[in-house]
Amino acid sequence: GQGDPATVALWEVHRQRARAALETLKVAPPAPGMANRDRRALRAVPLLALVAAAFVAGPEIGSRLMLAFDWRDAPAAGPTFRIDGWIDPPLYTRVPPLMLDFARHTGGPLDIRVPVNSTLVLRFAGQGGIKLAPGPGLEALPAAAAPAPGIEEHRFTLTGHARLTLDGPAGSRALAIAAIPDHPPQIRLSGEPENTRRGGITLRYRVSDDYGVASAEAIFERAEGNTRRSLVPPPTVPLALPADPAADQDTETVADLSSHAWAGARLKMTLVAKDEAGQEGRSSSVMVTLPQRPFTKPLARALVEQRRNLIMAPDDAKRVRTALQALMIAPEEFTPSDSQFLGLAVADNRLAGAKSDEQLLDVAEFLWAMALQIEDGDLSQAERDLRAAQEALRQALERGASPEEIARLTQELRQALNRF
Repeated sequence: GQGDPATVALWEVHRQRARAALETLKVAPPAPGMANRDRRALRAVPLLALVAAAFVAGPEIGSRLMLAFDWRDAPAAGPTFRIDGWIDPPLYTRVPPLMLDFARHTGGPLDIRVPVNSTLVLRFAGQGGIKLAPGPGLEALPAAAAPAPGIEEHRFTLTGHARLTLDGPAGSRALAIAAIPDHPPQIRLSGEPENTRRGGITLRYRVSDDYGVASAEAIFERAEGNTRRSLVPPPTVPLALPADPAADQDTETVADLSSHAWAGARLKMTLVAKDEAGQEGRSSSVMVTLPQRPFTKPLARALVEQRRNLIMAPDDAKRVRTALQALMIAPEEFTPSDSQFLGLAVADNRLAGAKSDEQLLDVAEFLWAMALQIEDGDLSQAERDLRAAQEALRQALERGASPEEIARLTQELRQALNRF
């Protein structure tokens, strides 16, 4: 109908109306109605998975996305096994564990330095066998627990410089371990031992170690060549340790040896320090006279001396009995008190009937109690209570006790001091 003027005019009017309608056309937002179609909101799962995948990928998200458009051939699959290894230093060294990264170290041997006595742990998982060739310096240990199926575990103790070779499907790896030695502790006297007037001994010394000292003590023994037996062992004095092991400063210990059976004897003293590894360090030995409590009354001094002779030389108990009998020759001179004379007689009878070391020790304790009674009377128990209260308060302060406990011990010390 292009030849018909009416038809052409009608078509032109239609085009104008369509153009005007298009100019006023507005696109409405989409309304898929998913809330009615997906009542469980499962449509959020893909979005959540996408966000989680981006979080897991981290900084590799870009490279991982580009792999989808990489047309090159995929790289060959790696070995189907894994090696995990670490070294646990001894706890007393306070050194953190060391992880062994075999994957990144592909050159020569992996060189590390760790303290001696460390524990090397190796775990293999997956397919493919691993052959271990431990060299000198590594001692095999049993596994701590049964490993899971498919996991092989090996443990070694480092006793010195060592080298370990691992042969597997991925090739050979070597581990070179340099052992940091643990030297024995060192201890020495900083001055001559000093005896106090009340029967104590003051020791000043200096102690040091690589990782810290576990304990220290002063041991006493007879002079060289003296092999006599005794009823009780010689005294041992625990020594205080420095607050800071790294500080190079003197430490002081005051010990009360006034009531020890060997008090007053001439002995050899040696300071001994031990570390956590069980190593021992000793100072040079010195000859000292053990302090003893001063006695002003002659009979008390004589009884303490015979007590020491009986304990340090029980095989010569006859000499002690002779001395006790000599003290009873002139009661008006030596034992003006009837109770003292009777005490000597009881001690002599006990000593005569003693058949064992336990009975001899009972006689020695009787002589000591008798000497204290002669010297101080009832004051001896008060003095012992005072010293016990002082020692309890000192130990509480050293271990950092609570303020309530320190206040209670301080009050007990005041009461003991008042009674004394």
